[in-house]
Amino acid sequence: MVSGLIGGGLLPEGIDLSGVTLPALALQTGLIVGALPSVRETGAVRRGLTLVWLHHLCITLPLGAAAFVIGVHSPLGIGVFLMAAAPPAALVPTYAEAIDLDLRATLAFVFISYLSGLVLTPALLLVVAGTTAGTDSIIVTLGVGLILPSLAGRALHRPIGRIPQNIRRATSAFLVFLITLGLGADLVASISAGSVTPELIVVTLLVLTGRTLGTGSLAARLAPRELAYEARLAGGFKNIALAAAVAAQLFGPTAALPSLLGFPFEAGYFMFIARHRARSTQAGAKTDLVGRA
Repeated sequence: MVSGLIGGGLLPEGIDLSGVTLPALALQTGLIVGALPSVRETGAVRRGLTLVWLHHLCITLPLGAAAFVIGVHSPLGIGVFLMAAAPPAALVPTYAEAIDLDLRATLAFVFISYLSGLVLTPALLLVVAGTTAGTDSIIVTLGVGLILPSLAGRALHRPIGRIPQNIRRATSAFLVFLITLGLGADLVASISAGSVTPELIVVTLLVLTGRTLGTGSLAARLAPRELAYEARLAGGFKNIALAAAVAAQLFGPTAALPSLLGFPFEAGYFMFIARHRARSTQAGAKTDLVGRA
């Protein structure tokens, strides 16, 4: 992600990557959603639904409120709103598996969120930004980038599931690189033109700091004890690649700034969760040993 932004910024002038962003987003969405297994376990669905409402309460609503405070008709405001309207990061189950959390619950959470997001994300964007960007362009962008690839991914679930996981992850990472490569070039052009000011960057960083430090912790506090770490993931991660691509496509690189700067924040937050989880697991193991002694 970061390498794509840097690489895009270093590209020579005259190279136009605007036609790459949306197809790369569509492929990434189809690949990730298509790989999600169907969840039939009732308990997992129930736990997933708990994570869904925590996600919307703790990150969607606060980001949406921040967008309206900033002003949804400004580039920064609509960029923050697009983060709010985006579904959760599709890699949440991967993160959960990496630190030994409830994989079935996080799979149910992401699967339910993407099914509901097929309606929720376009509807929110149409209502709030339809008069700014035009409903036609919004429908085309979200249709090509989210709705059609998600439906195609589910239809191709079996063949996609046969692709080795390491190949799927590498392909997804490369597609994110392509998305951020184009956005990095646009962002540098926007900074050069003066539309991205230091003040704008400071406000964006403040919003992202509050989001990263607050939303995941709030979700963990409100969650049942057995879902505390899963709630940190549900409350801390949005599909910012989708938000950045749609923002750039519809409103320009300035609107993509919140999502672009959100990449390192989310990466740092996951490392914090992983470290905290490791310490908690070690402490629990020591307690068990003392109890047995």
